[in-house]
Amino acid sequence: MIETIKQIMSRQGTPFYLFDEQGFVENYRKLEGTFKEVYPNYQISYSYKTNYTPFVCQLVKSLGGYAEVVSDMEYTLAKKLGYDNSQIVYNGPSKGDEMYEHLENHGILNLDSLDEAKRVVAYCKAHADKEYTVGMRINMDLGAANFISRFGLEPDSDDMLEVVRLINETDNLS
Repeated sequence: MIETIKQIMSRQGTPFYLFDEQGFVENYRKLEGTFKEVYPNYQISYSYKTNYTPFVCQLVKSLGGYAEVVSDMEYTLAKKLGYDNSQIVYNGPSKGDEMYEHLENHGILNLDSLDEAKRVVAYCKAHADKEYTVGMRINMDLGAANFISRFGLEPDSDDMLEVVRLINETDNLS
């Protein structure tokens, strides 16, 4: 017999978190399948910021999804769950020092700002015997009621041009 939410609440009390594992898996597979029809190299990266409950994150991992993290705490959780750095996308404006470990281990690191780019460039120059690769998080007008993302570098802005210049001038960074 399937319990109703009201029955669960009366037994468990509040607050409680209800997770529909089967529905989540079905939605994941539909999303992945739909995108891969058009973009064969599409890769889901699950936002730990949305819900970093280890059970949910481990489920995503079992489905082949990557971890998308925005903090050292989330990065550490992804590592504890067994993610390889190549399966962790480190985004966000407030990366901590774990960013350097991620960079060292060839993780997917997206620069979010000019200040962050300067930190990474300084690190790369201090480790000139190694090669590093980064991405850039782009802040774009998506055309939806004048909505512009609040994160990332704005295309053609002075900051973005400076980030590109810094990367180009750093021999061991691409």
